[in-house]
Amino acid sequence: MSVVEDVKAIRGVRLAAIVDSAGRVLDSVGGDVDLKLVEAGRAVAGSLSATLGGGELRDMVIDVEEGPVLLTSLGDRLLITCFDDVANLGRIRFSLRRAVPELQSR
Repeated sequence: MSVVEDVKAIRGVRLAAIVDSAGRVLDSVGGDVDLKLVEAGRAVAGSLSATLGGGELRDMVIDVEEGPVLLTSLGDRLLITCFDDVANLGRIRFSLRRAVPELQSR
């Protein structure tokens, strides 16, 4: 089982994917990744980071009609986690704290 499959196995997660800095999907499970949303999220994260003094944002939640999307930085890659309800955000973040170090090392 891949790490992305492990993320998808977290209760409430509908889709998990890793996207590289060029916008290519490296690994995904659970459906198609909306690359427009990813690029918009990256643009917002970059803008906020610059406004806040240049520090890298660790993660960002975008609440869209289809359900919340969590964008988590993995250095030059991005983990996209789509889930069913913002009430699950705490549980998902807690579970990702264990998965992110392994994802960053790959």
